[in-house]
Order: sequence, then C-alpha cells, then structure tokens
Amino acid sequence: MRKLLVLLIPVLLTVAAVGCSGTEEVVGTTAPASGTHTATASATPTGTATAPVSGTATPTTTATPSGGDGDGGVPTAPATLPATTVTPPSDWSSFQNSQFVAFTFRYPNAWYRQGNSTYTSWDPAQWTAPHDPVGGERVTLNVVPIASDANQTPPPEAVSISIAGADGWHYAQEFPGGAGAPPYRRHVVAIDRGIYRVYIIGRFTGSNPDESTFLLILQAFRFDG
Repeated sequence: MRKLLVLLIPVLLTVAAVGCSGTEEVVGTTAPASGTHTATASATPTGTATAPVSGTATPTTTATPSGGDGDGGVPTAPATLPATTVTPPSDWSSFQNSQFVAFTFRYPNAWYRQGNSTYTSWDPAQWTAPHDPVGGERVTLNVVPIASDANQTPPPEAVSISIAGADGWHYAQEFPGGAGAPPYRRHVVAIDRGIYRVYIIGRFTGSNPDESTFLLILQAFRFDG
C-alpha cells in the first residue's frame, strides 16, 4: 500500500450507497456517536429540519464495502486526495463528538444535518427521489471499534494518509448509476484513534463532481484531547 501524506494546510465517516430515505452509509459495526452541535453567530445553519441539537445517532448494522444501489463501484486510479490551498471558513457550524472518540467535525452552515451522522448539501425534506440529487454532496460519520470492523485491514486499493495528526487510509470509487439513478463518486477516509476507527465518507452525485468542500471538511477535522 502506497504511503501518501495528505497535506491540507497544514496536515490537517458508513459504506453502502444510500438514497434520501435516511439510510446511512456504513462501514463495519458502528458505535453510536453523541455530542453537541454549535453554530457561530455570524451565520444561521439551515439544516435544522428534524435533527436534534444533541443526542445519540442510531447505529447501523455491519456491512462490507459494496457498490450499494446495486450498481457496483469501480476503484479510481490513483486513489489520492487532492491537496487544497483554501482555508475552511471560520463561520462553519460544528459537531463535537463526546463518546468513544472525542473530535470536532465542521461543516457548511447551509448544509442539512440528519442526526449526528449524516450531513447533506440539500434539504432531504424537499427531495423525495430514491437517489441523491445531481450536484449533491453527502458526508457521513461513523465511529467503529477496530476489533469488530469489517475492514480489519485496508482494502487493496487504499492508500495511507495522515489526517489531524493521526494515521489512516483512503480509497475512492466511481459508480456508474443506472435505472434512473445518476453516477456518483465516493471517498472513504478511515482514521484510527486508540481502539476506535473514525470513518468520514464523502459521496458526490453527478459526473465530474466538485469535491472541494469535502477537502475543506477533512482539513477542518480535529481530535479533541
């Protein structure tokens, strides 16, 4: 597995594809995350539909990385994360996880939050199609005990990375879509912290999607303590 150091000014989470039905992408056996959400006074978050301000995310079942949607994912080559020279905006909202692994996850104020695990660039209450909208971005978080993770070792297409000062790995996949569903790309980022693994999964719908926001999210990610 190639060694890749991801430098995102400075060095600086579930996997089966999902639609808008509220089903989360999953990697391994998840541990529920709980914590609090905050937003800066300079902007008001719009993603407040049905998400609680704090609480425990519902854990999903064990799953092995797959194509989801029945469309089959094709690993991209190379499976690297491009660098960015842009600094994350200071007025982004944040979620501070306090269970199992303490970390701060920041995301755009205009995004919508579903529980503590799923964040989307569109309003899920206004989108009824069984797939994500073209141009839509979805980021999912999961905390997994490494001992029970379906991925005891990284997939062969993964590359080593360092995020927030911790070692991890990353791989990317392309999905062709089909049966009315658009194509999409997925980035799976796994970061080990003690006996737990934090997954940050980005899903981008459409051809040649803009992944710049995801790169800023990774850059802004921090472990607390």
